[in-house]
Amino acid sequence: MGHGDIDGQIGAPHASPIQHDPGDITIQADSSESGRSGSNQSSSLGTLLKGFGRSFSPRKLAVIWVEEWIGAVLRPVPSLLGFVLRYLFYKMLFKRLGGFCFIYAGARLFHTYGIRAGKNFHVNAGAYVYGRGGLTIGNHVLVGQNAVILSSTHHWSDPNVPIVFQGHRAEPVAIGDDVWIGANAVIVPGVHVATGTVVGAAAVVTRDTEPYSIVAGVPARKIGERPRPRAAVGSAVNPA
Repeated sequence: MGHGDIDGQIGAPHASPIQHDPGDITIQADSSESGRSGSNQSSSLGTLLKGFGRSFSPRKLAVIWVEEWIGAVLRPVPSLLGFVLRYLFYKMLFKRLGGFCFIYAGARLFHTYGIRAGKNFHVNAGAYVYGRGGLTIGNHVLVGQNAVILSSTHHWSDPNVPIVFQGHRAEPVAIGDDVWIGANAVIVPGVHVATGTVVGAAAVVTRDTEPYSIVAGVPARKIGERPRPRAAVGSAVNPA
């Protein structure tokens, strides 16, 4: 029995009572739905790829490609050799890198064309650092295991367009000198983490911090202060 026959019998109110196999109807619906789904997926993929291509210059696209492929090769390399290879690699890709950095095996850094970092930058295993919107990092900064630093976010203001198609909004992040970002912490786009800040494990930093503050919680709040450094050595030895 063809599908056309089944459709006609279902649509006719006075048709003779014939037993229909529900599987036939289900197969027809699934086939139609499958075709629409495939078409929608192709259209969605094309839209995403076009938007992605328009968002970046050729140089940035090249950096993204290199990060994905060569970064994947270097990411698991252990020991001192891994530190040296990753330093040389990211020195070429960062917008600026002020000195030797310690990128641990398993750390993931993307859109590094937008990252400026000072000397003695440490990124521990599993951390995710995303420089798409602009990320400035001072000297002697520690990023703990599985911490996340983001510098751009999705547009989401138009309810008539799925968020995935609304594009990104750059929200630069700045991290001062001598900052320790604890394991599993999250730094959201647009935040300034002030010099000397300690961010507790699993904290979510949603607003600017104060210098030498200790913050923790979700959202992160100030829970204490670090001792501040002494005055400049020259001033202490030779007071005015």
